[in-house]
Amino acid sequence: MCNVKCGMLIVAMIFVLFSLLVAETIHFTIDYMGLSVANIQFVNERLEEGSLLTVSASSTRLSSVFSISFNNIYEILSDSLFLPVVYSKDIDQRNFREMSQTTYCFVDLKADFHDTVSSLQHNYLINDDTRDIFSALFYLRTLDLRENISFTIDAAGKMWTITSRFVGSERLRTNIGSFQTNRVEITFEQYDDTRGLRSDILTNNLVNEDNRLIFWFTDDENQIPVRASYNMRPFNVNWTIRRYLPS
Repeated sequence: MCNVKCGMLIVAMIFVLFSLLVAETIHFTIDYMGLSVANIQFVNERLEEGSLLTVSASSTRLSSVFSISFNNIYEILSDSLFLPVVYSKDIDQRNFREMSQTTYCFVDLKADFHDTVSSLQHNYLINDDTRDIFSALFYLRTLDLRENISFTIDAAGKMWTITSRFVGSERLRTNIGSFQTNRVEITFEQYDDTRGLRSDILTNNLVNEDNRLIFWFTDDENQIPVRASYNMRPFNVNWTIRRYLPS
């Protein structure tokens, strides 16, 4: 029954791809030890009943200093609350290749993972508020960031509790303008002892109880993430916004 219902929902949401309403584009550079090591772009296409979020991430030439090399694409088809329906990954990373699709069924609280490169299949349980790391970021933007917020994220088949806490207000100058921002701290806590799958360097490896992730969101109706910083031993990794095209 779940496969039928989920299949019908997927077909319906894919159908509305042909009737896109608006799209938003956010471009960041990622710096490590003062060097620009990667570029990442988010394109959020708002659909009649949800959104299609496409994330493109690629390393720069300077990243070779740290033996980093990747060219990854992520696509998340989600509902209006950024609950994922289908999460596709095309990972081309040094010593790691993945072309996978995870289908979420919130009727039975299950997810089905399949990677065509390794032929790995994995079925696991989820919660009714489970999101991936990218849909979680866009979901946060719809909420009051001055409130404490907690929900579940799926990090490569392993459930974590993500919590966002308001730290304070700060005026920031960015490449897209000067903004009053809300600074929030994001932390992660293991939900259970389930063993997750191997994952890429950019996404689920950020999910760690020792990591302290800080985001600065503009204090307006768009709540644009204009800066981010997180500890990746032995130094911090910084995201800086370079370009923003509103919907």
